Amino acid sequence: MKPFSIALVFCFLSCQKSEKIVISEPKGIKPQKPSLEYLTDSLAIEGTMYTVIQGYPGSHNNLPLRILYKGDTIYTHPNFAGNGFEFEDVDRDSINDISLNQLSNVGGVKELIIFDRKTDTFREIKDFSDFPSSERLEGTKYFYSNHRMGCAGGMWGSELFYIDNFEAKSIARIFVVTCRDADYAMGVTIYKIEGKNERIMEQMVKVPAKYQNETAFFKDYWAKNYKRFE
Repeated sequence: MKPFSIALVFCFLSCQKSEKIVISEPKGIKPQKPSLEYLTDSLAIEGTMYTVIQGYPGSHNNLPLRILYKGDTIYTHPNFAGNGFEFEDVDRDSINDISLNQLSNVGGVKELIIFDRKTDTFREIKDFSDFPSSERLEGTKYFYSNHRMGCAGGMWGSELFYIDNFEAKSIARIFVVTCRDADYAMGVTIYKIEGKNERIMEQMVKVPAKYQNETAFFKDYWAKNYKRFE
């Protein structure tokens, strides 16, 4: 990603058929750098080139992320990527997806936009941001998250989930508590998720000593046990 020149951005925006955008300069402020800055990058999908653009994080411009084709806006996302965006093939379909990195105290929160081959359109994966620091469970259709949950770093969580019909759906979760808290019992609790209900499948006194940390435990546990939750 790179800052986008103001002149070229106005060309993009003025060529849009859907709307006209007017961006005004705050009065009484003399910026040290141009106030109208954009974060932009080119995304190639099966021979077609798209432009992904949004306001530059930290500037006065909070233009939400949008995707342009030949100067016209073809997709507008409702949110602004507070920590920028990047391209990566999250769903392993050989097409780069757009990850919007959001600022969060648990780290790794992303919104995800993918390209739908069937309709030649871009679509958001609903609820993907509910699963911070997600990783693909290689060789399967599943992902697993890895995030802090509170108690000064003494609580960790991980959800096993998959993407279906442009929605992230969880089927299991691990809850690790290493601090004393009146609301939670210490130890490791593993749940199977069935719709809106959760059922305890396994409990441990603590994460086994052979693992250096919770992250290593989550990765190994899901790789060995994901079929139990299908």
